[in-house]
This record gives sequence, C-alpha cells and structure tokens, in this order.
Amino acid sequence: MTIEELYAAIDSDYNEVLSRLINATLIVRLVKLYKNDANYASLCAGMEERDREKIFTASHTIKGLALNLGFKDLAATAAELCEATRNSYAENVPALFEAVAGEQKKVMDLIDQLD
Repeated sequence: MTIEELYAAIDSDYNEVLSRLINATLIVRLVKLYKNDANYASLCAGMEERDREKIFTASHTIKGLALNLGFKDLAATAAELCEATRNSYAENVPALFEAVAGEQKKVMDLIDQLD
C-alpha cells in the first residue's frame, strides 16, 4: 500500500498533508513513527485506572498527532474524548474511548500495510 492509498482508505486528504509537511518521504517516516507512539498505551492505562487526567493528556496528545498527520477521524474522536475528560469524567467516556480505539486500530492496520 502506498501512502496515498493509506490516506484514501481513511478518507483523509494526502495533498493537504503534503502541502503542510512538504516532503512525501517525511510523511511516510512520520506515519511509520506514529506506530511506536506510546500515547495510546497511556490512554488505555488511564481507562483501566479511570484516571481522568491521564485520559485527558493522552487523548489531547493523540488528537494533536492525528491532526498533524492528517488522520482526521482519529483526531475528531480523540478531541471528543479529550473534551469529555477536560474537567470531569463524563458518563460517555467509555463509549468515546471505544470510538478512539476503533479509529486507532484502523490507522495502525493500514500503517502495517505500507510499502
């Protein structure tokens, strides 16, 4: 799978990312580095511990990384989770976490398929 096909599969705009990051090689390298990012593991730990601050911090960081890389659906779901834990632990946090988990899995599976 090419990087362009990855972005098409997640319904994101590769050309928009390219216009910001300028270099296709850099985009591929950053996308592959995302695979090793520890924030999702921290988010999962925060959910297990019901640690609002850890969930907020991890979801906020995932949102930023996803926005920078053009993973718009992951960014949107992480943003919702981030807001649901900004000042309290809202009752919809588990459902929002599941949405983030689904988007994260989709992105990770596609990264695994990159050439």
